[in-house]
Amino acid sequence: MFNEKKTISSLKKTLINSKIFIIAGKNSFIKSGAKKKFNNILKKCDCFYFYKKSELPEYEELIEIIKNIKRFKPNLLLGIG
Repeated sequence: MFNEKKTISSLKKTLINSKIFIIAGKNSFIKSGAKKKFNNILKKCDCFYFYKKSELPEYEELIEIIKNIKRFKPNLLLGIG
């Protein structure tokens, strides 16, 4: 059974002091409540946010994502939305 508080608590321990590359749709990140739930956790991390511009995957976005990942060198990728 899914326990949101337990899952977020466990995730918090994993994320602290991590370099996280976050891919999200700007609207879905906010509307889903993810921004509110993850805000305190992500403050303690080095994060790079990539907000998708299109609903469907596009080749140009993929190239941009790859360039940003190579530059930022995260140890975790997180897709939200």
